[in-house]
Amino acid sequence: MNLKTSVQATEITENTEMKRVSEYSCVPLMGENRKAGNLLFFSLCSLWLNAFSSVKHLFAAILLAASLHAGLSAAQEVKPFVKGSMKALLEAHQGKPLIVGFWSLSCVHCREELSVLGQLSRKFPRLAVVLVSTDTPEEGEAVEATLKRASLQRAEAWVFADAVPERLYFEVDRKWRGELPRTYLYDAAHHAAAFSGKIDPAQLEQWIRINFAAD
Repeated sequence: MNLKTSVQATEITENTEMKRVSEYSCVPLMGENRKAGNLLFFSLCSLWLNAFSSVKHLFAAILLAASLHAGLSAAQEVKPFVKGSMKALLEAHQGKPLIVGFWSLSCVHCREELSVLGQLSRKFPRLAVVLVSTDTPEEGEAVEATLKRASLQRAEAWVFADAVPERLYFEVDRKWRGELPRTYLYDAAHHAAAFSGKIDPAQLEQWIRINFAAD
């Protein structure tokens, strides 16, 4: 191989390798217009890196927003139950069947009924459940934790917020004297069936099957 052939082979090898590297990396270009080419190359690289950085920050912001939303969604709101609340919640569910249950943290049978309602809520995802604790707003965190343990995070939650609970008993039902658990089964026309004490789970499920379509 003469010198001329050797030089040509070397140039071909170098150009082929440079092409291969340039396909995957930000490597300066070589050639006769090296200065102008490198300026254009670095400008394009800078634009690409800035665009990538913007997309990366946008993606991070989306993830952060999604995490915050998930955190807020996970927290169950426990609303204060005062005079007029019963009327408001029934109006909010106008034309739809629902279960309204009154319970307390200190009531053992209430916790058993909450467990049954939690199981039925999983079985019938469309089941509308409103749970009103007869405790105090200061016990709101304990109320929320109890409902979570019973798998009732999706239930609408309230807590008594009246210094004289008897006034709320009377407003809910003139025949109710505060015994717990106290459950009302409302059909779509809001004709109610009231129960004091634990409801038979089979009876409750039968009512749900009649008033809610099973999924």
